[in-house]
Order: sequence, then C-alpha cells, then structure tokens
Amino acid sequence: MNYLISGATGFVGTHLLNHLSGRGHGTEVISRRPNVGCDWTMESLLPAVLEADVVVHLAGAGVMDAAWSPARKQELERSRVETTALLARACVDASKQGHRPRLVSASAVGYYGAHAFGEVQEESSPPGEDFLAQLCMKWEAALAPAQEEEIPVCVVRIGVVLGADGGALKRMLLPFRLCLGGPIGDGRQGFPWIHVQDLVRLIEFIARDGDRAGIYNGVAPGCVDQRTFAGALGRVLGRPALLPAPAFALRLILGERSTLLLQGQHVRPASALKAGFEFGHPIIDEALADLLLSP
Repeated sequence: MNYLISGATGFVGTHLLNHLSGRGHGTEVISRRPNVGCDWTMESLLPAVLEADVVVHLAGAGVMDAAWSPARKQELERSRVETTALLARACVDASKQGHRPRLVSASAVGYYGAHAFGEVQEESSPPGEDFLAQLCMKWEAALAPAQEEEIPVCVVRIGVVLGADGGALKRMLLPFRLCLGGPIGDGRQGFPWIHVQDLVRLIEFIARDGDRAGIYNGVAPGCVDQRTFAGALGRVLGRPALLPAPAFALRLILGERSTLLLQGQHVRPASALKAGFEFGHPIIDEALADLLLSP
C-alpha cells in the first residue's frame, strides 16, 4: 500500500514512517520544507493524494511547546483544523476523480476533558468543555467533508505516547535517573498511555481495511494513574520515585498548560479491542522495560 503522511518528521511520524517502510509499504510525506515530499498547497497535495491508498495526518503544533497565550491557542487550532480541512478537501477532490483513499487523522484523548480516575472513557463518551476538548472537537469536525463523501475516515484519539527517543518519556528520564522523580501532583489523575510501536501498528491495522472507519482510542488497555506510572518508571530504572512535583509549582511555571499534567482521563481502547487488534505492550511495567532495558 502507498501511504501519504503529514507530521512525518515528528516523534510518532518518524516511527510510523520507519515501520511502514520496513513492512514494504510505499511512503510519501507532506512537508513545509522545500524539496521534501509535497507541500501544503492543493496543487501539490491533490496529485499526492491521487497516488495514495492511505493518507495519515499527524501534523500539529506541540501543545506543551509554548505558553497558551491567545495567539498560541490560535496557532494550536490553525495547525490542526486548517490542515485537516485541507486534507479532507484533497480527498474529496480525489474521490470525484474516481480515487477514494482512506484517511486516518490524529486527535487526542483530551477530547474527553478531565475526569476522576475510574470514570472510564470510551469512544462513545461525550466531549469535555475545556480548551483541549474544544480543540479536539474542531479538529475532528474538519473531517466532515470527507465523511460526507463516504471516504473511509478513522480518527485516533492518542494518549501519552511512550518512546525512549522522544515524547513525554524522554523528558522524564533525567530527573528519575537523578533520583528526583515521582508522581505529578497527587498522582491520582488518569495516565492514558501507549507504547509508540503499538500506536504505529494500530494506525497500520485500521488503515488496512476500509471497513474499520470510525473512532479509535490510541491508548493501551492497561490504563493507570500517574502515581502508578511513576512507580513503574522508578522500578524499571532502579530508582526511587518518591519526590512529587507539587501542583502549585507546575501551575506557577506552566500556567494553563499544567492542566495537561495535573488532570487526566481513564481511557479504554474499546474500538481497537473489538476490531481484534492485539497490543504488544499492554502492561506499563513491561512496556517501560521494553523501551528502556531492551538492547
């Protein structure tokens, strides 16, 4: 199969590109860099979409990369909603020319808003009301033109993606290795995580079959709270995990972004399990050991 991928230079995108190439799939990327794949103009996108069996949309500005000023919030929305709408339009135009690719778009578990641990969120659960939840709603709504054209559309609401070479885990390793790690806040908030290899396998799995269109939670079935995650990371590294990061300090340093760390959800991958997807790393201790201790 031929894949067209946005966000291919990011953490998840790089792993997806390597996984698909290793499986013998053809890959092309969408990039703002000159002379790298196609660009974000319709003149460049449409020919690339016409050659693709699957379009995977992962691009979007990092939610933790800068303070959430009004301008930054607009950028977070623009980088997701406008690019999603453009890809949906390209897929619609391709469909009108007789080619109907499958469209897989990232979203986030932030769609559900903050919930107490134990309140399980599945794909049918309602959206939250905070900034991230509203952002995810707009992000997913931008896919509507493709869905109305009966293009197979999959949305993957992604949790915390764990990998040794990027993402949240890489940022946590130094303090834990220095014996300065521990739970965030009271540690009771849900921590919906997924091993990066399971995520890229899930994307390939749902893209492989047009009948698998729909919403998928990109999280492991073994959801934990943040305190349990911190304890597991400490055990794998052979370090204590006793120093909590105080909530007030995180709010002072990060402002509104601290809600990403201090609030959470208990999310279950009901759609993936029902479709028969088998997680390679469903348990947090084993997943961390695979990422950090495997040669």
